[in-house]
Amino acid sequence: MKTFIWRQYRFELPDDWEMLQFSRNPESGRCAFADRRQFRFELNWRTVPGTPDFERVLRDYQSRLEEDGMEGVSRLEFPKWHGVRGMQGRRLTTRHGRFFAENQSLVEVVFIWPKDWDKALERRILDSFQFQPSQDGFVRWCAFGMDLRASHTHQLWETNAQPTSTTLRFTAQKGYREQRFARFAMPEEWLATTPGQWLHTQLPKGYRIDQETRHERNGHDIFSLKGLRFPPRVSDLFRGRRAIKASAWICPETKRLYSLVLVSTGRVVDLESRMSLRCCEHMEVSP
Repeated sequence: MKTFIWRQYRFELPDDWEMLQFSRNPESGRCAFADRRQFRFELNWRTVPGTPDFERVLRDYQSRLEEDGMEGVSRLEFPKWHGVRGMQGRRLTTRHGRFFAENQSLVEVVFIWPKDWDKALERRILDSFQFQPSQDGFVRWCAFGMDLRASHTHQLWETNAQPTSTTLRFTAQKGYREQRFARFAMPEEWLATTPGQWLHTQLPKGYRIDQETRHERNGHDIFSLKGLRFPPRVSDLFRGRRAIKASAWICPETKRLYSLVLVSTGRVVDLESRMSLRCCEHMEVSP
């Protein structure tokens, strides 16, 4: 089983189920996961004003499913979950809903069973589902082979997930502050320089690098740099002068290149520098 954390919803899925569709909207969104052949699992969420009346919700939901052509719709009950099952064509689907008071949200999960209904797997996934609270001002995300901690003040602004690379970009103050996390596969095939030299090419323009370091920790060779926006601008007088910190390294265990980029202001740069990216069990790096 593999742990996913998305929008503070934490759950476990089989190793070969991958996220193929996702939403950045914190108020209402959807993620979909597939195995090698087809979609197997969906996660849907939306903010609601209060605890829903699940009896009424399920009654309306059941009627809507039947109108949409689902056959043999019947109720299901799991600890903390309210659900229904039915046949959509030749495939059994099971759907479960739950209210999370922590963020006032109604969550629905959908299972698609191409063959037999694996009740034990379904229960294990439902039992693993929980809301992951922020800790010390940081929110944990696990997806696309990355395990990271971003500031709770930042919103997920951009997701670029490709087979060989993934970048998640979080921003605050309309992009004035930024936290960027990235992972790249097979660096031995395309990286012609050191991770430190490559890191310079990933930085936004307009910064003067004042410090570069290289150190080894737990078998990982980590390249880091610091700098300030130069020359200063008028907006810096009101928001604070922007500083940049960044790190890059190749994990000897996963054989992938990882990078962190932090753009912040003098008022909060030290706090936000506690953002981190874990590449393996033995290494978690902050810029």
